[in-house]
Amino acid sequence: MIPKNPHLIALLARAEAAIPAMEDLTEGLTPDELLWKPEDHVWSIAQIFDHLNMTGRICYPRVRTAIDAAPPGNSYRTGSHRPRLIGRIFIRLSGPGSSIRLRTRDIFHPSAEP
Repeated sequence: MIPKNPHLIALLARAEAAIPAMEDLTEGLTPDELLWKPEDHVWSIAQIFDHLNMTGRICYPRVRTAIDAAPPGNSYRTGSHRPRLIGRIFIRLSGPGSSIRLRTRDIFHPSAEP
């Protein structure tokens, strides 16, 4: 099903464009480079991708169902969506450059060597 909400269509396109972008970023890296960890408690590139794949397998079907069921537009808002306060806080805490590390649920932990 094709989403009807323009903002959600744009978000879905951005998410789907991330896959080839990640492939481009890692093209040419050796297995040793993909598995290298700067510190023991930090994930390697391969572990990050493992985590993202696990998260996607579990969350994407639910998100896609919600996107497909969303109404075509939002009568009280024009322009792009802006997250509410708790969403903005989560984005800031989980994004690049954050000095705070959020713990992930065990189900989303990558294997020691993906």
